[in-house]
Amino acid sequence: MKILFLLLFFGLFPGKNKKAIIGSFKNYIEKYRILHKTSYFAFPFFVISFFMPEKQGLFLIQPHQNFLSLLFTIFQTQPFQEEFKIQIIEGHTFENIEIDLSNFFKQNVQLDRFETFPDTYFISYKKQFKTLQKKMKDNFEKKIKILQTEFPHIINEYKINGKIFKLQDLIILASIVEKEAATENDMLLISQCFLHRLHQIINLGSCATICYALKIKPVKLKYKHIAINHPYNTYKNFGLPPGPICVPSFKALKSVLQAIYLFQTKKQLPFKYFYYNKFKKLFLAKSLNEHLHNQKS
Repeated sequence: MKILFLLLFFGLFPGKNKKAIIGSFKNYIEKYRILHKTSYFAFPFFVISFFMPEKQGLFLIQPHQNFLSLLFTIFQTQPFQEEFKIQIIEGHTFENIEIDLSNFFKQNVQLDRFETFPDTYFISYKKQFKTLQKKMKDNFEKKIKILQTEFPHIINEYKINGKIFKLQDLIILASIVEKEAATENDMLLISQCFLHRLHQIINLGSCATICYALKIKPVKLKYKHIAINHPYNTYKNFGLPPGPICVPSFKALKSVLQAIYLFQTKKQLPFKYFYYNKFKKLFLAKSLNEHLHNQKS
């Protein structure tokens, strides 16, 4: 068994004398049984500290080390730089991620719905949530620049029924596509279906937005579900909901932009409806009657 031992060394305590600090350090060594004998620890350690550079940080110390190896670890090796790995997973709701991060950082955490990008982040054990927040924002801006380079003249330029398609709209629609699509390959098809509905002033009718509003797992919706009065009910309310329903992936964002590009170049598919059977096979339909027929098959 190994112990990560936090050594708060002399430089951190300018107002305290070395004797007091060494005594406290000696108590830790006795508590974790790092040395077989600690009776002669304090004096030689006190003397050596005057000739060795002071250090602070985390050190990896083995139980039952001898005195010389302990001194070598503290005075001759570099402190262990511990980092925490934090994963922001695409498709997870912001609310669930905020709960996990609040528990981790021991503070109330609130994510920016429009600047959070799913990825693996590494932060030092001393850092706070604002450090993670900045890393996510920088990563998000970097990815958006990549997409804007690949798909120019869309964000803040493309119009749907006279309304400019903003970055926030991209994130919201991509979050719905993220939750609706069973596979990444289906994202482009579903994006085109939703764009057709927006252009033709048809409600999105997204089951994922209902599940988000009710805070339930994906289920086969009944009338009582879609009849709720809620800003995220896209069966009742036309257009996009007020915000994203989850953290969208890079693939979902790109799929929406690809779909818009197909509309710009008049190469879009004619489908407005989609349906998954119990085997997660995707059925597309041009009309509502065809869509209802797919659901019965």
